Amino acid sequence: MNTDWASLYRLDSCDEMTQTFYSTVTGLVDHYLPLITVKRHTTDKPRVTDQFRRLIRCRQNALKNSQVARYRLYRNRVQRMSKVLQRKYYARKLKGLRSSNPRNWWRSVKLITGRKTSITQPMVGLANQLHDGNMQALADNLNRFFQGVAADLSPLDDSIMPPPTEAVPYEFTISQADVERKLSQINVYKAPGPDGLPNWLLRDFCAHLAGPVCAIYNASVREGFVPPCWKESNVVPVPKVHPPRDIEADLRPIYLTATLGKVLESFVGAWILERVGSTIDDRQYGALKQRSTTHALVDMLHHWHAAVHNGQSVRTVFVDFAKAFDHVDHNVLVFKMVALGLPDATVRWICAFLRHRRQRVKIGDILSHWLQLTAGKPQGSYLGPLTFIILIDCLRPPGTSHPQVCR
Repeated sequence: MNTDWASLYRLDSCDEMTQTFYSTVTGLVDHYLPLITVKRHTTDKPRVTDQFRRLIRCRQNALKNSQVARYRLYRNRVQRMSKVLQRKYYARKLKGLRSSNPRNWWRSVKLITGRKTSITQPMVGLANQLHDGNMQALADNLNRFFQGVAADLSPLDDSIMPPPTEAVPYEFTISQADVERKLSQINVYKAPGPDGLPNWLLRDFCAHLAGPVCAIYNASVREGFVPPCWKESNVVPVPKVHPPRDIEADLRPIYLTATLGKVLESFVGAWILERVGSTIDDRQYGALKQRSTTHALVDMLHHWHAAVHNGQSVRTVFVDFAKAFDHVDHNVLVFKMVALGLPDATVRWICAFLRHRRQRVKIGDILSHWLQLTAGKPQGSYLGPLTFIILIDCLRPPGTSHPQVCR
């Protein structure tokens, strides 16, 4: 993949660089890896080959023309090949199954047993119930519902955004080596976002793509601009119960965003953690590295056992925030980040990251229309959980000091 990126490096704006990058990469993919159309029946077994289909066509053609001898010939060939293909398929799939990881084990078992179903199948009943089987109408309805969760919140006020600066501190410069390292660690099993760039392409060609991607990242931080394609989300509704019967109670939205955008978020998130990590409550165990629900349970049980040991009572209250991520006020979030003393370059980039976000619902191959968001946090992003714990950090036990301003 020898591509001359000199024209991209000469561009002045991050937006132009991003458009050039995507047009170049998608053009190369279409040229060297063109899409081909292959017809498959929904009832076809995974072991079926093109040669087997040709034998079946010959057998059926002989039967249609009353050619008894020819029909018997191809019938016997079809039966023999069916047994051979079935034997080879099971041998190939089961040979390394015992030593494979759990992901591949379950995928193979579901494929062999025929239990692997389409994502649209659980939604068919909901579409029949609400829209007479119209899946497109269901997708648009779901998108309006997910967007309407934060309809009561005002969009981000431009007046609280820091003014642009002439120069960005050197510490906010991203190196090409760091970009290549992060691209090489991309999980290829995760689905890509609306930009359509597959994760395996970014990982396998990280050495060739790190240069232009690094230039786009630095331009984004320098300008306080986030490419629109990195602020778009595909929302996949996942049923909480089977079959789902109610949109509001039985579906959980899963957000898929652009992988390149999430990589850039990881750099910005590291800068934020470097400055506010020491101020976050020590008993915050979510969305932070080297902390987990296990630590939360150990800490909770420790205080309970200590209270019981000292003859005290234990009273517990569990609070569940309904649609917590989807109901984040961007103005309050930015206000708290400014109060924490984050650099203007970081806050300005976060503001650009929050403004003019769009989403659409994806059910199989069916896509809803785009809708713009005025609040909320994309749960599939890197910065979503981090900024959320910054938002709720003022909810601490009485007597705990914290520098953060609550609003």
